[in-house]
Amino acid sequence: MNHKLTALLYLFVLGVAVSGCSSDVSKADSALADSALADSALADSTMDGTTTDGINASDSSHDVFVAGDTLVADDSRVSTDIGRPTASSYVIMDFNDGIVHDALWLGSKPLGTVAPYLEAKADSGLSTFSIAKGAGPDGSDALEVTAPTSAELLPGFWILNGKSLGGSVGNIKDTTGYLLPQGMHANRLEFRIRFQPGYQATRAALQPPSYPNHQNFNLGTYHFDPNRIDGVNDVKESDNWHFYFQVWLRHDLANGEWMTVVLNEVPQHQRSLSALPPANATRPAGNFWELLTRFYFNTVPYDSDPEIAYPVKMWIDDIRLTFVEEAAPLNVEFAVGTGHTVGVSGSTLHQEGFRVTNTSSSSVRAVFALATPSWLNPSVSEVGGGSLSNGDVVVFAASEVREFTLEMTAKSELVAGRTDYAGVVFSLEKQIQSDTQSRCRSLSDDRVERRWEPAVGPFDGTSMGDHIRIEQLD
Repeated sequence: MNHKLTALLYLFVLGVAVSGCSSDVSKADSALADSALADSALADSTMDGTTTDGINASDSSHDVFVAGDTLVADDSRVSTDIGRPTASSYVIMDFNDGIVHDALWLGSKPLGTVAPYLEAKADSGLSTFSIAKGAGPDGSDALEVTAPTSAELLPGFWILNGKSLGGSVGNIKDTTGYLLPQGMHANRLEFRIRFQPGYQATRAALQPPSYPNHQNFNLGTYHFDPNRIDGVNDVKESDNWHFYFQVWLRHDLANGEWMTVVLNEVPQHQRSLSALPPANATRPAGNFWELLTRFYFNTVPYDSDPEIAYPVKMWIDDIRLTFVEEAAPLNVEFAVGTGHTVGVSGSTLHQEGFRVTNTSSSSVRAVFALATPSWLNPSVSEVGGGSLSNGDVVVFAASEVREFTLEMTAKSELVAGRTDYAGVVFSLEKQIQSDTQSRCRSLSDDRVERRWEPAVGPFDGTSMGDHIRIEQLD
């Protein structure tokens, strides 16, 4: 249950929260520790969300959210403890004000108000929204999304960022178009989700996965390069930065209970491209979740049979962007620099070197994945050593530095000008929990799975990698 605290307690707990922050300004912006900035930035945008700074995610009794000038302490609404040291989070929506934050709601706000809002998603039909009082995972309120009949297929919706035009909603053309306020940091998106008992329970139990049984829930994201902001164009999407997190929810195990979904910076797909996207694909322009402008929740209508009677309902709660100070012991660097564009010619061998440094004082066991499309016929070998294949476990000794080469030969029949990512990903072997090499279970909730890929770890695991951009010259 939420409790409003006095102004004195506000100042006291805010001080405690700030004292728990990392001193590394690249991970926990020191400006957030400035109470004057916190007061002005948050009080001026109370509809944008709420923040938590320097709170230990494994200690639910100290989860604190600052919403405008009111401190709200919440004793249970935190993600499942997965051994993370320190986390700070920005709540996008938690529905505890009892209001559906849709376009009508935002349009009724004062002119110029910027806030995220809900919109039905067309390929999931026209789902309806309501607030389910007391139906949240801790007895709080939650968003209820309903597909009333089979004509609406399955539940789904958008979260968009917009600006009130005083009666309607408009798009944004500056940095307020990002869902996360500038200066904050995030490397995870988290939310709680549940369905009615029996919903797609038979399909969810299918093993092993095969198309389309590699996903039964899809979160699609859109990102924008801040270097392209010009005050004229809408801050929605640039550089084909539309990504998909293809999730397999074990409805057969959840049986109507709440599940926790935590997503890192390695999606499963990018629009129109064939290869696994690299880790943190929006670099060097900015970090993946920090450049998020909009996203959608989709129950994937490839198999629209809910296996229960209509109306079909989905409940969502506690949607937030979180920064986790994780142990990422391997530093992976391409020699030409992250995101650098290199040209390749058809049928000509092209080589790019990359270095992996174990920055820790102990050995690290990592699983290798090649995030490079097949049209480049890629292969990886160690300098002076053997080759690497998807799923290989590589052991790096303490403080060890190793050199590798990514070799690519573009297919000659492809059209000049084609571009794509070429990258490599290393995941900590100890975080990969899989009974078979078909799906990998989440660290936060073992009823949440992802396709094996076959080498990348769980949605919320620690993935380390680097990438370059490839352009076919002829």
